[in-house]
Amino acid sequence: MQATVEEVIRQKDQTEREAQATTSKLNSCTADNKNTERMLETPREKGGLPHRMTSRQVLPPRDNYPKLYSVAVAGREGRKCKLSLRTKDKHTQDEIKRLLKAKINPTEINVSILALKTLRDGRILIEAGSKKEIETLGAKIQERCGEELEINIQKLRNPRVVILNIPNDVTLENAKDTLTQQNTELNLTEGKTDPKFSYTTKRGMKNLVIEVDSNTRKKLLQNRIKMGWTICKVDDYIVAKRCFRCSRFNHTHKECRGIETCPLCSGNHKLKECNTPKSEYKYTNCQV
Repeated sequence: MQATVEEVIRQKDQTEREAQATTSKLNSCTADNKNTERMLETPREKGGLPHRMTSRQVLPPRDNYPKLYSVAVAGREGRKCKLSLRTKDKHTQDEIKRLLKAKINPTEINVSILALKTLRDGRILIEAGSKKEIETLGAKIQERCGEELEINIQKLRNPRVVILNIPNDVTLENAKDTLTQQNTELNLTEGKTDPKFSYTTKRGMKNLVIEVDSNTRKKLLQNRIKMGWTICKVDDYIVAKRCFRCSRFNHTHKECRGIETCPLCSGNHKLKECNTPKSEYKYTNCQV
C-alpha cells in the first residue's frame, strides 16, 4: 500500500513538471507572435499614413533611372548654333584654324565659342551659345575671310505635321484659310502654317502635309482639327533620310562615300539598270 502511494505521488510530480514545461513553451510562442505582429503592423495602425496609402507601398525614386528625352532637355537654356567653314582654295584644316585665329578675335565681338571641330569632309565646325552670336561671328568671318572661306550657318528645320483624311475640296491654295478660320480657338494666325503638299493613300485617304513652328505643332497635335465637314487627326510627318546612291540611311547622295548599290538586288548598278527578277531581290539594308 505504501509503494502504491509513493508511485501516485511520483506520477503527480511528473505531471506537474510536464504541465510547467508546456506552459513555458506556450508563453514563448505567444511572445514570438507578438513580436511578429509588431513587425507586420501597418502604418495606419501606427498612426502614420492613411488607410488608402497602405494598400500599395511605393519606393522613393532613384537617381539612376533613365530619363525621358523631353525631361532631360526641359531645363536646357538654349540650343547650340553651328557654323561650318569650307575653303575656297586648297587650305588644309590646320591652315583654316590659323587663319581664323589670326583675323578673328571672339572677345572683341562678344561671342562665346563652345566648340571648334574638324569634319572628315575637310570642313571646320564652330558652335556658339546663341543664334545672335553665331550670326555675328559669321558676319565677321565673311568680312575678313570671305575671299578664302565659304561660310554656311546651319538653320534648324521647322517641324512638319500631316493632317489625315482631309476633304477632297481642300487644296494647297485654300488649306491655310480653312485651317485658321475653322479653328479660331487655337489662334493659329499668330504661328506659321505653310501647306507643302498633299498625297492620297492606297485606301483613297487624302492627307495634307504642312510646315509649322513648334508652338503651332503642339496645338495641332493636342487637338482634332476641323476641315470643312470633317474632323481630322494630326500626326508628326517623319521621313527617313536615304541615299539614292548607296541605298543606306541617314545621309544623302551629296554626302555619300559609298559605292553605287541597287536598292532591289544589292548589285553595283543603278536602279533603272536592274534586270534582276523579283524572286531574286536582295535588299541592301536587310542583309546581315
